[in-house]
Amino acid sequence: MPKRLIRKIRGMLSSKRAISSVLSNVLLASVVLGLGFGVQYYVYWRSIEYNNQYGALVDNSIEKIKEKLVFEHVFYDTDNSNLTVYLMNCGRIDGATISSVSLTNETWERIFYDVQLRSLTGQLIQELDILDEGYFRLSVGLVENASYTILMVTGRGKAFVTSFAA
Repeated sequence: MPKRLIRKIRGMLSSKRAISSVLSNVLLASVVLGLGFGVQYYVYWRSIEYNNQYGALVDNSIEKIKEKLVFEHVFYDTDNSNLTVYLMNCGRIDGATISSVSLTNETWERIFYDVQLRSLTGQLIQELDILDEGYFRLSVGLVENASYTILMVTGRGKAFVTSFAA
């Protein structure tokens, strides 16, 4: 190596300005890399969380699609003012529950949130599994020969509607 080049290298290595410049560049690069890895970790973590939320939403929608309750019979007992609604789960998913029942006609509406589901033997049950039958009873005064509509909402949020004459 030529002496001149060696002197320049020694001069740069012994110069405090050169070391300060190198240290500031190394420090700046370290901070940028650290921030980059931090942002990458945050994005990765959020994408996993969003993916799990989306999967749960899709699973819930699929369960809702598979749910199907059929009104088998609607009977109104005028002597006791009881409306009995017989149901069957003919869907492709177990665990159908009743969240609320709305009873309407042209002039009024009444919503029931405390609907008690029973098996055909009269035993109180929480849900209807596939091909299970059950009923619920509502105490309500209805006008004879009037038309009424029942809107039943399940625990998964699916709605089923039927009409009947009291």
